[in-house]
Amino acid sequence: MPKMSKYSYVDVSTKEVVGCIDTTSDAAERSLPVGCEIIEGWSEPGLYVGDYTDPANPFLRAKTSAETLVTESDIKAARDKLELSSLVVGVVPYDVDRVSLERMGRAVAQWDNLSMTIADGKISWIAADNTVSLLTKIELTDVKAQIDLEIAKRSDRLFYHCGLLISQLPNITKADIADENWPLNA
Repeated sequence: MPKMSKYSYVDVSTKEVVGCIDTTSDAAERSLPVGCEIIEGWSEPGLYVGDYTDPANPFLRAKTSAETLVTESDIKAARDKLELSSLVVGVVPYDVDRVSLERMGRAVAQWDNLSMTIADGKISWIAADNTVSLLTKIELTDVKAQIDLEIAKRSDRLFYHCGLLISQLPNITKADIADENWPLNA
């Protein structure tokens, strides 16, 4: 009768344990998932095969390794990226990078001097999703004011959240700073 043993399946690319089985070595080989290798020994999924060790198993290390932990710079970079993401005014998404905002401000300020883009008292404005809106000077002025207000409110929320995350270092992971975990909207 073949000897039963405990085996862990390890993803070859990430070295993460993706499954465990208590069986014979032949059966473990036959049920090996694509892209995985087998190590003898039992481990919980989510651990990694690596250099520093768990005393119970010298081949495994915990998930809270350098791959998942982040630095203050990582948190600030995530905040900065989100701060420049488009904003929706009404149903139209607008770019809010420095150049786009300056362009909008110049169009409002120099409205009477524009000849190429203004027709019938309206300007063709290309939104963040590449749709075109026809806006009057008043409408463009209102959009710019709403964008400025929303940028200020979003910046306030993002900077506050960034400070909270930084205060919790070193216990913050990449998952904690994923886009969906930031307060973009009030």
